[in-house]
Amino acid sequence: MLLAVDIGNTQTVLGLFEGAQLRYTWRLASVASCTADELRVIVSQLFDEAAKQQSPATSSYSYGPPQIPGAPLAMSHGIQIDHVIIASVVPSLTSAWKELAQSFRTVSVTPAAPYTVQHQTTTIQSGSVTLRSIEPIIVGAEHTSGLVAHLENPAEAGADRIANAVAVTALYGAPAIVLDFGTATNIDVVDSAGRYIGGVISPGIQTSADALFEMAARLPAIDLKQPEPAQILGTTTKTAVQSGLLYGESAKVAGLIHHLRDERPELAAKDVPIVATGGMAPLVVAMISAITNYDEHLTLKGLQIIADGGARPCET
Repeated sequence: MLLAVDIGNTQTVLGLFEGAQLRYTWRLASVASCTADELRVIVSQLFDEAAKQQSPATSSYSYGPPQIPGAPLAMSHGIQIDHVIIASVVPSLTSAWKELAQSFRTVSVTPAAPYTVQHQTTTIQSGSVTLRSIEPIIVGAEHTSGLVAHLENPAEAGADRIANAVAVTALYGAPAIVLDFGTATNIDVVDSAGRYIGGVISPGIQTSADALFEMAARLPAIDLKQPEPAQILGTTTKTAVQSGLLYGESAKVAGLIHHLRDERPELAAKDVPIVATGGMAPLVVAMISAITNYDEHLTLKGLQIIADGGARPCET
């Protein structure tokens, strides 16, 4: 089992993989002051609820008796984490999640026979239990050096953008454009050789909305959703703001795609995938005709590919 952790400025997205299959996902608020102990409580509850959904007769997560001392996240219903990979843009949370991951234990039981546990390992008859700490992968440019080596400063490439580039190349082909709608709206480009060549960063939808409501005293905070009726011309303050934020975002992104195609002719072909992802994407995907695919879990999939050693960009 692989736990993939995508730490953004606003939300942290967790993905639990069995092999290459994404079994569970969760979204948490990214609270910069959160400690490893606080995260442990949250994650334990999530794992416990996930494991309860598994049938005891068929669960592939069951590995033996419950509540093994020294294995704090070996849950009573049997989920065992073997690997952890972390992509983060929040340094304080990187440290907390790393500390949490290092407190995980992989559990090996040989053979599958009844036993009791004393301290970290014990042997009863011919059975044994071994607990091993997990050292997480912290994603950076060094993990996909061929992907970003040609950039002016490869170390500046964000971990989430690296994961998206890996995933879009592996799953949709290259060249490609990724639109990641989060705290920031990131547009990232992979060329025909499978190299991440850069992109565009602009304020995200919620970020723009928050700034607008803070700076304009007479504009009330409104729900971020498509105006009703669905038209650009707002007939109330509320619908005018909704139109400006959502249709404005879609027009911005569509315009940037147009200019990127002018600058990079290889992106102009009709079969070039333009893949949208990110927590705010559902608000605008239908408004941007150039988008070919919406992949809610693109970043998590990229992390799984990297953890599996599958980040093999084409030769530069």
